[in-house]
Amino acid sequence: MKRRWLALVRLLDEREAATSLACVRLLVGACVVVDGLHILLRGVAPVLWGSPEDGGLSPLMADDPPWLAAAVGPEGILALYLLGGASLFLGLVPRAGALVLLLASADISRLLAHGDRGIDVMIRLIALILVFSRSGATLSLDAKLRTGRFRRATLIPAWPRLLILLQLLWCYFSAGHNKSGDSWYPWGRLEAVWNVLHDPHFSAIDVGQSVVVYHLSQLLTLGTVLFEWTAPLMLVALYDARNPEGAGRFRRALRRLRFRWVWMATGMTFHLGLAATLWIGIFPYAMLALYPSLVPPERLEAWFPWLGAPRATRAAPA
Repeated sequence: MKRRWLALVRLLDEREAATSLACVRLLVGACVVVDGLHILLRGVAPVLWGSPEDGGLSPLMADDPPWLAAAVGPEGILALYLLGGASLFLGLVPRAGALVLLLASADISRLLAHGDRGIDVMIRLIALILVFSRSGATLSLDAKLRTGRFRRATLIPAWPRLLILLQLLWCYFSAGHNKSGDSWYPWGRLEAVWNVLHDPHFSAIDVGQSVVVYHLSQLLTLGTVLFEWTAPLMLVALYDARNPEGAGRFRRALRRLRFRWVWMATGMTFHLGLAATLWIGIFPYAMLALYPSLVPPERLEAWFPWLGAPRATRAAPA
């Protein structure tokens, strides 16, 4: 027990470069800003979160509004949502920005509960983690103002990135084992993707009744389920990457199959496909915004050197 406890302490005390977490912060902030601007430009905030007396859809605003919404109103709550997203995107006091985003999104979810999307819940969870992280240590205006460098070489606690990683994998696995409809499985003819592509509310393209497209959609349905059900194997693959010595047969098999990179490439293709074929808002983009958490910062900087600090100033992971 003592050995396991010390191993947990070492994991939680691990330090790494801030690049991966900063990318998550920046990309999530961008998605929130785009989402908020979409609402602002359409002028629907008073309709979504206003009281019925004023032509809105939120009975709670009239009866017992959340304290923040009561103080600033529907337009104000949208402004705070946008402010929190902009703070994360720019890296300007991102901890405070994450807290503002969290509170604004929480009030929005109460004002119109049936309009609260799954991706909104995920964004709130990530914002909560970012409140307690040092995501603004690099690729941020904070770093520029404090050190004169936008890209800063510094080590931060690794646990926020690892917690976001776990949340992402759990989201996929949870989505997989909640797919209880027969259309997701062979005994239901794998028609789930075909059905949603013909749903006029969601479909962004006209796929017609092509037999080729039908069979392709069956493969995509099966691939979606397999991708989500195998999310826990990413933990094994990531552990193997950190501890390659003493690997058993199963871990060596995952290594030979390059499971980590194949799984990530599948997920990216999956979300880009959703973005191209369905009207589902920021969901695919916000999920992709979390993918930098799957990549250690030193690997991310090796792929994209312009994300890291100047080589002469880089610090080694601890």
